[in-house]
Amino acid sequence: MASSDARRGGTTDAGATWTAAPAWDHLPGAAPVLSDPVLNALLVRDGWVKLPGAHLPETSRDELRAFFAAEFTGDRTGFHNDFFLPDPEFRFRATEVMAGLTYDLSQRWFAGFTPFLYTYLTKFASEQSSLFEHRDWMYVDELPGERSYILYVAVDDADDRNGMLHLVPRSHLLDGPPCGTRLIWPWLGHPDVLHRHAVPVPLKAGEAAIWDNRLIHMSFENTTPVDRIAIGLWCHRTGRGLAHFVGSDGGRVARHVVDEWFFMSQTPPQLALRDPVGPVAERFVVEPGDATEETLLRVLRGEDVTGAVEPWRFRTVEGA
Repeated sequence: MASSDARRGGTTDAGATWTAAPAWDHLPGAAPVLSDPVLNALLVRDGWVKLPGAHLPETSRDELRAFFAAEFTGDRTGFHNDFFLPDPEFRFRATEVMAGLTYDLSQRWFAGFTPFLYTYLTKFASEQSSLFEHRDWMYVDELPGERSYILYVAVDDADDRNGMLHLVPRSHLLDGPPCGTRLIWPWLGHPDVLHRHAVPVPLKAGEAAIWDNRLIHMSFENTTPVDRIAIGLWCHRTGRGLAHFVGSDGGRVARHVVDEWFFMSQTPPQLALRDPVGPVAERFVVEPGDATEETLLRVLRGEDVTGAVEPWRFRTVEGA
């Protein structure tokens, strides 16, 4: 079997079979994700952490609301994430505003991570604003052990009336394929279990939470007459590259080398219709492993199932 070290160096031979490496951030002695050691340990263990205190002053929150109210060009119903808005001009200007107001915040809490994507995350005061259980794309090459994270900052209070976050602790530890275009995270096939284990994350305006992009999460409908705004800063280790995975027939997956502009200029619906333009770093076939409800429950209870269940494997193919 080809090792993850060989794959990381780009030398895995076609036909070799390998398994995903553990997250670098979870290994003993790993460089921390967060500068606070207590919060870092919680993030590694549970996949998320709420930061103590408030971090975005009222003047900054007012500026973020005013920009969105005046400049947003999309449909003002349901749930909105800038990532789905086919308006690069708005997204570029919104990024400048968010980065100017929050970059210092990301540097204060992260240790050696840099934001590469900023988005408004808005629940409009309308029906159908719930967000089904899902996990984010990882944005980096997660299979050799890289991880990315989101810093989620509440611009408005978030509670059970207006669709606050619900996170599923330890779901970031689940084995499985990468997540990207036309790729389905298999554990989402157990929604009842995920909802039972999800924890609510109420936030006051200015408060923030951080989670691993592999963590499964969801939110429910905004039933109030007022829009609820938050912002997200997606962060990766400084100096590391970005990636996007695209699936095709027969379990085949291509890993594309991308940059920050890719995530600002593309939308998931656009990518669903056409493959990204740009270099393909590797192609492989996913060989499914365990995704049973029993294993899901064991992982969410905090059990280590390494070596006890069938792992997901990947077989390198020609054509990178």
